[in-house]
Amino acid sequence: MENTHSPLICFEEDTGEIYFINNAAKSLFQVPFMQKINSVGRIDCRLLQAIKEIKDGVRLTEKLMVNGRASMLSMYAQHVLFENKNLKLLSIHDVSSELAAKEAETWQKLLRVLTHEISNSAIPLSTLSSYIYEMVMKANAEDRRLNDEEQQDVMESLKAIEERSKSLKEFVNNFKNVNAIPEPKLEKLDVSKLIGDLVSLFSKELAKEGIELMLNVPSQWIYADKNLTEQVCINLIKNAAEAMGNMKANKKIELYLSKDGHRLAHLHVRDTGKGIAQDELDQIFIPFFSTKTGGSGIGLSISRQIMQKQKGDISVQSEPGKGSIFTLSFTC
Repeated sequence: MENTHSPLICFEEDTGEIYFINNAAKSLFQVPFMQKINSVGRIDCRLLQAIKEIKDGVRLTEKLMVNGRASMLSMYAQHVLFENKNLKLLSIHDVSSELAAKEAETWQKLLRVLTHEISNSAIPLSTLSSYIYEMVMKANAEDRRLNDEEQQDVMESLKAIEERSKSLKEFVNNFKNVNAIPEPKLEKLDVSKLIGDLVSLFSKELAKEGIELMLNVPSQWIYADKNLTEQVCINLIKNAAEAMGNMKANKKIELYLSKDGHRLAHLHVRDTGKGIAQDELDQIFIPFFSTKTGGSGIGLSISRQIMQKQKGDISVQSEPGKGSIFTLSFTC
């Protein structure tokens, strides 16, 4: 343990006394020794708070600032019993390079989507405006007014330009929404009651569409922001319903709960819709990427940001023709 490459710290929560800190941890914090866990606060107070609050079995990512250099740390905690003392063992990994590579890849995907969307607007706008300009210039050169057919063409082209401009404006507003998610206010919630309240909003609409809604969500406490979590669940239920829009039979949405030890609860939203192609699965959480015709592509991106801000996550499993399962993971 002393010579392992992963930083390790073992301390008693009540007193803050450190029972073990290996060389990798000393190197990470750039200190020759450390006796109290509160010493981390002199290096980075936010990191100290995260170390104290992290629960067993939860993996948490936090930034560390040491001498002006930023590192992204992935931390995992587990309590161990040693000499009749309940100690907290913390394993730390510097994931800065991995996150930087993933961020670069995400930006590349986002830029491809942005380029595609802007090109879809800019090229028609340029073509239509050039068409109108040439038509007017030709009439001027011939010293005449536009005839009825030409005037109709101009009006239809201007209408198309207006509609595409509105679409581009909406696209820009959606981009602002992606970057304007409020900080969550975590509270202890019963996920069963949360889902029960939401179902009342959708039950009649789903029944009208011939969709069977199945619930298997027993009482379970989670830590989450009520309003933001409702927004995520509403988005997933609506997406599930839309995935079965063209189907005539076997239209089902199931919400069920599972546990991962004592620290994580998973809420699953399963549908029997058309499913998602494998080459699209790694893109559906990218802003503005959508598998739906006319979709804005921001719902799942915002949902992922909300879940990650709540120290949770969202994931998906899907198979074309068999449906999808979206999973929300919460601390509990």
